[in-house]
Amino acid sequence: MSTCGTCWRTFTAGWQLRHWAESSESDELEYECDDCDDGFYDEDDLRDQEIREHFYCDPCDRYF
Repeated sequence: MSTCGTCWRTFTAGWQLRHWAESSESDELEYECDDCDDGFYDEDDLRDQEIREHFYCDPCDRYF
């Protein structure tokens, strides 16, 4: 486990901590979710959030 010394967020791999540290250096949120207006430093984080929070199932016609 790797832990950020600034926010104390934990990561299972060292590369995740490095990615977090690099993306957190900028104060400007470059990516915004169209569904909830949350902001992200990284496009991958935006994509993960959209899948996790706003996943739409066509067969069920529902969001999860």
